[in-house]
Amino acid sequence: DLLAQAERAWVWAAADTTDAYRNAGVAYAALSWPRTLFWAAAELWEGTGAERYRRHLEEHREDPQIWRSTWKDAAIIPLLHWSVAKVQRPGLPAGMQDAAKAAILAAASGARNSIERPSYRLSARPDGAGGWGSLAGGAEPGTLLLLAWRLTGDAAWLDAASLGADYQLGCNPLGRSFISRIGAHPPERPQLRPWLYDADRRPSPGVPIYGPGGGPKAMRDPYPAEVPPWRCYQDNASSSTIHSEFDVVRQQGMAAFYAMLWGAAAGGK
Repeated sequence: DLLAQAERAWVWAAADTTDAYRNAGVAYAALSWPRTLFWAAAELWEGTGAERYRRHLEEHREDPQIWRSTWKDAAIIPLLHWSVAKVQRPGLPAGMQDAAKAAILAAASGARNSIERPSYRLSARPDGAGGWGSLAGGAEPGTLLLLAWRLTGDAAWLDAASLGADYQLGCNPLGRSFISRIGAHPPERPQLRPWLYDADRRPSPGVPIYGPGGGPKAMRDPYPAEVPPWRCYQDNASSSTIHSEFDVVRQQGMAAFYAMLWGAAAGGK
């Protein structure tokens, strides 16, 4: 029984308070073990109603190990709020779900506002510069917008999320997709292991590369300063790692994002 296995795993993890537990994690440590345990407690409270999970949520609702973040891991915080906001079982601490929903909507408002700034409707920095993956579009702001749509039913959130997908799939200054084997002019040389190319040297499908990059001082590769950063892109895994790299975290996020969009198009929520 999967639920019973999940409960055994949670009890085991909750008893481990070593430094390795506190410092390690998954998703390049963005989802630390304390965060993972909190998220799992919300899921298990929903699934079982066992008091230990509700008590864990209450005790850690303001735990800095869970909620303090930097730019490197800020994208995970709304997902932690979502684990609480979506719970249907009554009995969570007073005000906890309302606070989680408000936090999601506040973050989503920032993402939607930033989409309105550039001509190509991409959630980006005000100066239009980008680093690893921030000019590729898609999941990071898009998933947040879809969570807001699921909370409110307001189609404006869904529309904003769709714009990020449009950009990633070809509605961008280069007129090309940034996901292998999908869309128009997809990347042909993402930075993959050799066995992830087929006999015709085509990459595995569905790899979301980092795409264009280049602020005023970095990540431009061979491009001179006068070339706009949204056009600083090379489809070359050997000499343009920044543009052609990808990571498992981003790929998982993209899979979830496009699955949610597909579900929305099919009339689900």
